[in-house]
Amino acid sequence: MANVTTYTVSLRGTGSGIEPGVLAVATLFDGATVVGSVKCWDSRSTIPNDSSATLTMNVPVTMLPVMLDILRHEGPLQIAFNVNLGKVLLFTATREPVGEAES
Repeated sequence: MANVTTYTVSLRGTGSGIEPGVLAVATLFDGATVVGSVKCWDSRSTIPNDSSATLTMNVPVTMLPVMLDILRHEGPLQIAFNVNLGKVLLFTATREPVGEAES
């Protein structure tokens, strides 16, 4: 499990390249250290499994708005590989109040 303190987002065009199906990538940092990434894949691409070696989450590009909402969260974030699920998880590290009238 790693803390996420900052991030960058890059948008990519279509066409050939190293990963032609990747349309957006969020690179996650803890200070100056890269701790993981979230890759948003074109709907026509076969999405690979998440990677525990470099904590890479692979999601369809339709998840981009949700990913950005999580990244803009004001509290601490963490990223981890869940062995039981075989997936990388990006999550808030604090409990949040429910409802729209948060205080």
